[in-house]
Amino acid sequence: MLVIYQVTLPSNLSFPVDLDLRIPAAAGAPNAVAARQPDHVAVVLGDVEMRWRDLEARAACLAAALGSLDVGTGDKVAQLLYNCPEYLESTFAAFKVRSSTVNVNYRYLDDELVYLLDNADAEALVFHSSLRSEENTSELQSRLHL
Repeated sequence: MLVIYQVTLPSNLSFPVDLDLRIPAAAGAPNAVAARQPDHVAVVLGDVEMRWRDLEARAACLAAALGSLDVGTGDKVAQLLYNCPEYLESTFAAFKVRSSTVNVNYRYLDDELVYLLDNADAEALVFHSSLRSEENTSELQSRLHL
């Protein structure tokens, strides 16, 4: 079953995150950096700078959401995103729940997207809100028999 998850998290989130996960090595590196230098810049996009603390918190929030949807070990999380901070957040989140990522070209048409998601056996799709409307997301779900 494919879970479609739209990324629209505000950048000023403040929340407690209580995850009882054994963090795999791939997710452990960002955790370690965030713990050692939380106020250092992790990502720069134009005039926007994201600190390691914020990147880690947002990735943990998305990991909790993925985990609550039963996305976990061995599953695939497809990413229909631009080159943006959310790409790193969703990558780190997937690693935290022991999933791998499937990169999806944002220029794909619906037929190509359906083919890729079906053949990749993706369990989740994280996408930027500017890339899918509610209408074409519903159509995608019906074509994937969700």
